[in-house]
Amino acid sequence: MGDTRSTTIRIVNSTQLILQLSDPQPLKLGQWAISPPTEIDQGQPSPTFEAIAGFAEAGVDGSVTYTSQAGAFTFYFTNPNTGLNTYNATGPRNYKVDHTTGAGEVATVTFSIESDPTSR
Repeated sequence: MGDTRSTTIRIVNSTQLILQLSDPQPLKLGQWAISPPTEIDQGQPSPTFEAIAGFAEAGVDGSVTYTSQAGAFTFYFTNPNTGLNTYNATGPRNYKVDHTTGAGEVATVTFSIESDPTSR
C-alpha cells in the first residue's frame, strides 16, 4: 500500500565539534529507510536520513543521539497518523539547538546546532 508517514532529517552542525552516532536504538514507531550517518563533521550538514511508517503503523516516532567532546545531542521527532508533528532536541550547556518545523504526512525537519556561550 505504500508508506503513510515519513520524516526526513538533516542536522546542520555549525560547531567545531565532530558528532559521533551513539548506540543507535530502534524507532518507537516506524523504521529507518535511510540510516543516520555515523559521523557529522564540524561545520558541516549531515546527509539526509529518513524514518518511514508502513500502512498499518501509527506513524513515525523516534530519536537519534550523537556524542561529542562537549557532551550528547539528542534529536526527537514524531509524525503521527493523527495529530501534529512534534520535534525537540537537547544538547550540552553552551550550545543552542533549533529546528525548522516539518509539517504534513511527508515531513522534512532540519536541526541546527551552534555554539552559544550564554545558553543555560
